[in-house]
Amino acid sequence: MDQHDPHAAPSRFLLRLLLWTMPSDAEGRSMVGDLAEDFGIRVRSSGLREARRRLRKDALALVTHMTWYRLRSALVDPGAPVLREVSMSPGRGGGGDMFEELKQDVRFTLRTFGRHRGFTALTLLVLTVGIGMTTAIFSVVDTVLLKRLPYENPDRLMTVSHIDDERGTMSGLFSPQDYDDLLAAATAYERLGAYWYVEGQTAIDLLGDGAPTEIATTYVTEGFFPTLGVEPILGRRFAPDEVVAGAAPAVVLSYGLWQTRFGANPGIVGSTINLESTPFTVIGVMPSAFRYPAPEVRAWLPISLITDDEIPHVRGHRWMNVLGRVADDRTREAAETETNGIMARLSQEYADTNDGWGSATISPLRDSLVGPIRPALMILMASTLMILMIVCANIGSLLLARTTARGRELAVRVSMGASSGRL
Repeated sequence: MDQHDPHAAPSRFLLRLLLWTMPSDAEGRSMVGDLAEDFGIRVRSSGLREARRRLRKDALALVTHMTWYRLRSALVDPGAPVLREVSMSPGRGGGGDMFEELKQDVRFTLRTFGRHRGFTALTLLVLTVGIGMTTAIFSVVDTVLLKRLPYENPDRLMTVSHIDDERGTMSGLFSPQDYDDLLAAATAYERLGAYWYVEGQTAIDLLGDGAPTEIATTYVTEGFFPTLGVEPILGRRFAPDEVVAGAAPAVVLSYGLWQTRFGANPGIVGSTINLESTPFTVIGVMPSAFRYPAPEVRAWLPISLITDDEIPHVRGHRWMNVLGRVADDRTREAAETETNGIMARLSQEYADTNDGWGSATISPLRDSLVGPIRPALMILMASTLMILMIVCANIGSLLLARTTARGRELAVRVSMGASSGRL
């Protein structure tokens, strides 16, 4: 077989390995030449496969011997000649292929982790605790303080709160009569809506297959959903004639209840379900992100279902929460001024029930949702960031101590031609 047959040539990997390991002087070139000559002779006598097998064996032995010799020389006499680093790609002086270097560094890192398991475990534990705490707290802060509310133009949404002038406290609640008067007289609001929800008190039994299931409900006016600017994903919202006394009972379901109890049946709209033994017609299903006024609410019912026997419908009994959407051409301050004027007028017209209730305040809906926990969340987030900084400082100290202990190893790598980037 021809010695110059390309199929009979030594592999490029072996040639590069030999060139990187052998000295660059005449003696090194002579060693490489001897191996190439022996390879050609064995190809003719024993065949290509046997020749390559013997070449790999001889080359490995020579590379091992020369690498150990040069490493020992570098450790004993740092001034001795060091191994030559050969460029593997154009324009990179001694850098080699970037991806190959990355693979080598990853393998070296994994081996280092295995040799120093205690250091690795401690570092990972500290990082896990620090990053885990920061991520958990930031998730809460993002959901409560930063994430946009899932409503149309949420910056225009306000909570309207009634104020007890004598006590200087904000009850936040309106009587049905005061709400109706505000709805009729206010011009600074694009829409107004009201609801009644008390945790535990507005629960109702859902009957059907199996045992009754208690679900949390909210009683709402016709303007509740339009004020928030949320449309059902199935069906529709309450019509005005459905939120009056004597109307046929209707219900809007939450996405979660529709999924779990009714199997996400797309034909649920128009069907009848039993609530407290009363048949209700399902008219809509709300989006999954809509959970107002509380995450546990599973259905919304007309507020007209609340009878005088349950809650007295008199002007002096305040039990309705009011929401308002400020008109685009009006400001929050203007809406508050107008609301205070209406409340002051009602306190004079109905002095027996509204005396001392002549003012109100409005605040962004997000503020009413967050309430007094905003300062606590900000302090908690700042404390968590401080903990993360301490964690980073501790990790830096551990790495600095480990780098000091690796001084000899780094010196050997420098003597072998490693660049500062590789180190």
